[in-house]
Amino acid sequence: MDGDDGVASGRGARPWEPRRTRGRSRGARPRESNARESNPYESPSRRSGPRRPTSRRPTSCWPASRWSIWRWSSPRWPVWLAPGSRRSGPRGRGERGPGYDAFISYAHGPHDRLAVALQRRVERFAKPWYRSRALRVFMDRASLAAAPELWPSIERALEASAWLILLTSAKAASSAWVDREVAWWLAHRSPRRLLVVALDGGLAWDQARGDWAATAAVPAALRGVLPHEPLWVDLSGLTGPGAASPSAAVPGTTEPRTANSSTTEPRTANPGTTEPGTTEPGTTESGATGPAMPDDPLISGSPVILGDPVIPGAPPTDDSAITGDSAAPDDVVIPDDLVAAVAAPLRGLPKDLLVGEHLRERRRTMRWVRVVVTVLTVLLVTAVAAARIAVGERDEARTQARVATSRQLAAEAVAALPSDLDRAQLLAVAGYRTDRNPQTRSALFQAVTAAPHLVGYLHAGARVSALAASGDGRVVVAGTADGRLVRWCHTCGTREETKADGRLVWDVAAGADGSVVAAADGESAVVWTREQRMTLEAGRWPARAAVSPSGHLVALLEERPGAERSVLAVHDLARGTTQRRTLRRVYARIAFTGEAAITLIDMHGPWERRAVSGLRRLAGSGLLGTPMGGYTLGMSADGRHVGFCKYGEVTTWATTGPPEPAIRSGAVPYVFAESLAISEDGGRAAVAQSGTIRVVPLKPGTSPSPVLAELTGNADTDRVVFAGGPTRLASTSGDDVVLWDLERFSRLGTATEVPSLEQDATAGVPPRLEFSPSGRRLALASAVGRIVTTFGVAAGRLSEVSRSEGQVVDAPSDVPLWFGERLARLGPDRSGLRLVDDGSGRVLARWPVPAAEAEVAEARQVRGGTRLVGVSSTGAVSTYDTRTGEVRRLHQVPGSTWWGDTAIRADGGGAVTGALSGEGTAYVDLLTGAAHEVGEGRSSGVVFAREGLVIQRESGPLELWDVQGRRLLRTLPGVGNPAGALAVSPDGGTVARVRADGFAVLTALGTGDPIGTFPLPVPENATSPTPWDATAMAFTRDGRHLVTATSGGRLAVWPVDPADWRRIACRTAGRSLTSAEWNGGAAGGPPPASCDR
Repeated sequence: MDGDDGVASGRGARPWEPRRTRGRSRGARPRESNARESNPYESPSRRSGPRRPTSRRPTSCWPASRWSIWRWSSPRWPVWLAPGSRRSGPRGRGERGPGYDAFISYAHGPHDRLAVALQRRVERFAKPWYRSRALRVFMDRASLAAAPELWPSIERALEASAWLILLTSAKAASSAWVDREVAWWLAHRSPRRLLVVALDGGLAWDQARGDWAATAAVPAALRGVLPHEPLWVDLSGLTGPGAASPSAAVPGTTEPRTANSSTTEPRTANPGTTEPGTTEPGTTESGATGPAMPDDPLISGSPVILGDPVIPGAPPTDDSAITGDSAAPDDVVIPDDLVAAVAAPLRGLPKDLLVGEHLRERRRTMRWVRVVVTVLTVLLVTAVAAARIAVGERDEARTQARVATSRQLAAEAVAALPSDLDRAQLLAVAGYRTDRNPQTRSALFQAVTAAPHLVGYLHAGARVSALAASGDGRVVVAGTADGRLVRWCHTCGTREETKADGRLVWDVAAGADGSVVAAADGESAVVWTREQRMTLEAGRWPARAAVSPSGHLVALLEERPGAERSVLAVHDLARGTTQRRTLRRVYARIAFTGEAAITLIDMHGPWERRAVSGLRRLAGSGLLGTPMGGYTLGMSADGRHVGFCKYGEVTTWATTGPPEPAIRSGAVPYVFAESLAISEDGGRAAVAQSGTIRVVPLKPGTSPSPVLAELTGNADTDRVVFAGGPTRLASTSGDDVVLWDLERFSRLGTATEVPSLEQDATAGVPPRLEFSPSGRRLALASAVGRIVTTFGVAAGRLSEVSRSEGQVVDAPSDVPLWFGERLARLGPDRSGLRLVDDGSGRVLARWPVPAAEAEVAEARQVRGGTRLVGVSSTGAVSTYDTRTGEVRRLHQVPGSTWWGDTAIRADGGGAVTGALSGEGTAYVDLLTGAAHEVGEGRSSGVVFAREGLVIQRESGPLELWDVQGRRLLRTLPGVGNPAGALAVSPDGGTVARVRADGFAVLTALGTGDPIGTFPLPVPENATSPTPWDATAMAFTRDGRHLVTATSGGRLAVWPVDPADWRRIACRTAGRSLTSAEWNGGAAGGPPPASCDR
């Protein structure tokens, strides 16, 4: 150790206890030697005269002259010294002492590994666990560094050492270096500071001569020096397994005596009590060698095993764990008692106390190791638990943040639906993709069901300042505020763009097919075709433009600033000619009426028509026109109809026909109109008012007609035009062009025309819908006429496969039954009830029953198809055997007619029909025939679901019972006035209901959370005041679509999977959410994932 490392006595030597107590606690008393001259702990002064004790302590056990004293060499640790001895141990703090506690002198050779092992064991013997070593022992290989002079380095080490340990061997006896080191020590130090350790035996003391025997392997410098026979430590038996036991020479004999009298053989290494030794830090691999010094066998040999214990999991107790040097060989083991025999004089302690201190330090180390392992285990468990808690809290925080973000997006989407439908759809998609919860699902559903006539958005990239549509409605052209022209073919999905003259576009026009486009910006005009772009009327102030249906002619209205007249210019693009005429007024609109005429309208209402050839005037309205102020002009795309909107009324005139044209009018709310569009047939007008486009029919006379449709979802709507017909429109909203289709009843559903369904009278009897077991076929049985139409089902689309008709036309419809993928029909005939194959018409079974019981309201096959269960129109529940023709009645409702609803379990185990009281609902066990009432009150719809029985009460609430109708599981709130149609998805997660106002309602059956509502197609042949009572509903087998059918109306398919809703929203929006549209973008956060991510 360094100079501030004292010798620790540990808990084994406690100077604060009385000497008697310490001695008794050890169970042994100090041993007095009869040979005073052989005591290595005595100083030279002890031999020459009486001892003078350093201090006097009374004792009743042993003489004070025979007991050592305590001296404190450091502030913490006492050092045991023999009486009269000088300080010879390691240096204490603040003391100046030798640099080494001992110097090992040996000869390099076959015993190098044993010498290294001895050095390490002596340094580490009885050391505290927190120190790397207890003594500092010099050894050339471990302590010397490269130097220009070898002997001066060794001499300095000898001068700095307190003891000399001589390792004798035959080679050491003949080594000049060992002899020189011993000679130096005897010349400068006392021989009483010299310890002898025999490595290969060969030591003997001649009692007669009082010196080493002639055959003793000792250096010449050591002969004739020692006045008495020394006690040496014999390690000669430690060169390999099975060697002789180490011993120490006994005075007066040539036979060696072991240092430990109880040990007769060398102690082998015990894996549980020894630890591997390693190279001391600072030791070079090659060591410091003198002349003719042999190679170090440690470099090529096996590691040396020391006697210290190896404690699993303990911290390293020597420097080898740090340096990573190789250990000593396994066959070199130095017992603890031999190590203590060498280390005791160096430490100034008796051997037995040092061994006890070593054992105490070992036990203390093991206790500390256990404590440390326990603490580390507790800390590890605590850290793992804290980490799991932290990870859980982090995940919970992330989940809460995700849910909060998704709900914020959902709330913003719902709030933006009336005024910014484009952004609302994207926010709803982003919210649902962020977290799928009832709020985001409902917001997404509302986004795709809002504005049912919406087709999609076209994005121009800048504010749209002008708008036109082709005559066929396939192409839409927009002029932007930054001077660009954008052309969309929305039916073919293409987009083209060109640069005008860089100024705001005032007006734009297109031909019949959209291939020729003309635009005016007040200073010049641009004609854009498929092949080229050309500039016209540069410097002539063109303000309005028109293109003939063929695209060969372009008409421009030039308006000079401050002028009171307009100039009409017509350019023939095919011939390259131009006609120009000055008009009497300033006109605000221009349009081609066919290829031969041009119609113009004044800003105050007067209009006139001129011929293309010569630009002569053909007709006009004179001064009759619009009222004073506050009106909005409008003209059809072909110029045949003109009009204005004021005071909530639309008034139009025809520019062709008799001199006194008929007036057509329509009513809109009393709000100023930003734009007015008139269809080419003059039958409809579209008025943009405060973001809402209202389409009204125009009928002769002055009596206004009601609004046909209101197109909402865009707050900034300043332009609207008809695009190719009275049912398609285009409008502008900021940077977007919005397309509308009035024939589209919903963006969510698709309708299929079924003649038999549309011709049914809506007298309150709904049609029947039944899917095949595979879900690839759908059978639709009309309510009246007994016509069954079969459709193929693929990806939510229906295609008609076959159509068949029953025998009795005026009877109620047949019940479709699927036997695998084969369809059969159960219905009445003239002899009773029969089962017919739908494809071949072959009768499969017949049952002679009364006519009242032949009208089956519900039927289902059970037990492999050999038996059918049916509920008749009288409420009777019966079973029908298809092989024997046997009919067994299980339940009968009082009265002759049952007006309630019925349902049969899919496994045929039970059925629901009317109660015996005639007012409620009863469950009938089809195996035993036992019946019991289910709840109270009449039902308007019943259906068996995956979890049980669902009953819609006429009073409004929806009840979920167990499958046998004995226990009420939950009750969901009503939806107003229920119409009766009821369906549950195959997984039991969604229930669909129909209100009396024609809206379908989707609700989560498990939680009662509303999903959304959507309007059903209006039945055009409705004859009943409550046509929605004649609506049937059924989910597809995969549960992704809902099929609805209304008598007198249409068959419709509605996607109920949110993934389909997301695709609809993204297709309609045509883009993804941008940072500018995302409120979080202002805070630096990116927009959430939406359509293109």
